[in-house]
Amino acid sequence: RTEVIVDEGINTVSYRLDETLIEFGMSIDSKDYERAVSLLEQLEYSPETEAMWQTLSALALAHNKLFIAERCAAALGDTAKAMYLRKVNEAAEEAVRSNLVTHGHEHFVVQARMATLDKQFERAEQVLLEQGKVEEAMEMYQELHRWDEAIAIAESRNRPETEELKESYLQWLLMTGQEEKAAKLKEKEGDVEAAINLYLEGGLPARAAV
Repeated sequence: RTEVIVDEGINTVSYRLDETLIEFGMSIDSKDYERAVSLLEQLEYSPETEAMWQTLSALALAHNKLFIAERCAAALGDTAKAMYLRKVNEAAEEAVRSNLVTHGHEHFVVQARMATLDKQFERAEQVLLEQGKVEEAMEMYQELHRWDEAIAIAESRNRPETEELKESYLQWLLMTGQEEKAAKLKEKEGDVEAAINLYLEGGLPARAAV
């Protein structure tokens, strides 16, 4: 421990600073994120260390240190994010093993998945489409339940599965109790009768009468 004496006017107060915390700050400043992880793992979990893990996580993501980011997510108890980053890291490792890129984060699959994680969906779509990965872009939106975007890609590329995709979207809307949105979808397609029935099922007789 390091003792710091602070003069507060009338009283001189002695503060003890944990050397581990000081070293953590130094590790962050020098971008030695592996060392930062090692130091945090020595500390008991507390609101203070939680904030430090969050800081390290943000920095790791910003500098494409994806294994560090995965470790931070696990430490913070964000299992879903940790599992997602595990899959991203596996894709990055495979790309390097296959000599597709020098650094894993440079591969388009990794870039698309990281853009998705950051909720930059249009960016992820752009990355995939630039590589001709139309199906992957559509699947990304389906996994996110962003069916409108998936259908828009299918229509713009004249994909043969466009109608099947629309039907899947309709069924998903009905399964999740979104009759009004399903009705609007059928209305847009010109199927007025089906739209009216769906409005009635959704308890919206006024919309059905319009």
